[in-house]
Amino acid sequence: MHPESVVVDASFVVRLVMAGDPAVEPLVTWKRFLSKGIHVAAPALLFYEVGNALFKYLRHGMKTEDIMFALDVALGLGIEPVEDRSLHSEAVSIALVLGLPSAYDSHYLAVARRLGCDLWTYDRKLVERASPRFPWVRLGR
Repeated sequence: MHPESVVVDASFVVRLVMAGDPAVEPLVTWKRFLSKGIHVAAPALLFYEVGNALFKYLRHGMKTEDIMFALDVALGLGIEPVEDRSLHSEAVSIALVLGLPSAYDSHYLAVARRLGCDLWTYDRKLVERASPRFPWVRLGR
């Protein structure tokens, strides 16, 4: 276990790698994580979701080289992927308890719960559904 950890979801990472201005909130938050030596983790699902989200930007007219650069940056952030068989059962249980439409988001919740840390997201709907039961879910500004 790391002394201090956070979990980030795909919405956080996509905003981070697509932010052009160093003053943009996800960059400020990321720099704070780095400066404090905070361990950043996510379910391995993160990388599939980020790739898919960036592909959608490509489909909406962004340049291939810009998207591939953003993907390289995302893959090089040093986020530790968490993957084991029991994670999926945990995620499905959380999705059922929260009444989520899918179990994707609940994988992030399961990892954060395991690590005893905050989950950072830009998914307002997830925060609204999860925060009454999981008060450590943080909405980026």
